[in-house]
Amino acid sequence: MNLHEAASRGQEEIVRQILNEGANVNAQHGDYGTPLQAASLSGNIAIVQLLLHNGADVNTQRGDYGTALQAAATSGNIAIVELLLHSHADVNAPPGRYGTALQAAASSGYTAIVKLLLEMGANVNAQTGDFESTLQAASLSGYVSTVQLLLENGADIKAERGSYGTALQAAASKGDTVIVELLLKMGAEINAQGGSEGRTPLHLAVEARAIPVVTQLLDKGALTNTYDFGDLTPLQLAVKNGDSQIALLLLPKGTDSPCLVKTSEWRKIIPGS
Repeated sequence: MNLHEAASRGQEEIVRQILNEGANVNAQHGDYGTPLQAASLSGNIAIVQLLLHNGADVNTQRGDYGTALQAAATSGNIAIVELLLHSHADVNAPPGRYGTALQAAASSGYTAIVKLLLEMGANVNAQTGDFESTLQAASLSGYVSTVQLLLENGADIKAERGSYGTALQAAASKGDTVIVELLLKMGAEINAQGGSEGRTPLHLAVEARAIPVVTQLLDKGALTNTYDFGDLTPLQLAVKNGDSQIALLLLPKGTDSPCLVKTSEWRKIIPGS
């Protein structure tokens, strides 16, 4: 068993023995990067302390989890997060696969860790990683308390970048009426276009077949005739997807409906029209 394996499996005595035999405490290997990252992810604080005492570099960046702090934030272990921060971990280190430490915690709804990282100076508006923004990560994952905390700490509600677009688009794509309502109340742009396909929140709710969010957005005045990059309006997207229930919701509000009712796609989902 090597040092990485022992650290990830919580084998404290084996870790101690390997270190006493002269192993490189900062050796980099595999998905975990360093032994410190492996221990931080697995949640064994005694091994984290042991590695730090033996000279582990708290800010080495390697592997899927980026840094030890990002690994601890991903796993939700606040005690290890605190220990690493007190050992001078960089709270704004460049992201690993799961984003910055703040993004990693927010995407899993670890609100206490999010609060701690913000108190320690984490950039609430960093745009990096799969989620692009921390608010987008929390909105996509459905963690209301985390979304509220981020907004209270200055998260840019209109930030748009990456495959998910804005936070509102992320929430709409998941059919989350609670977060959609919260974001709208806080000033999110209901008709903002973005993401990889240039869609609005209404497009994304239609694509997700999220009828409650479709109704919610329509009631708030969402435009129905905005075209995405594929030249589809929300109504045309509903017809393309064969979703008669959503198509009928959009029909009274859609100025493109006269041309649609003549198409074969429309007649398939609305028999007798």
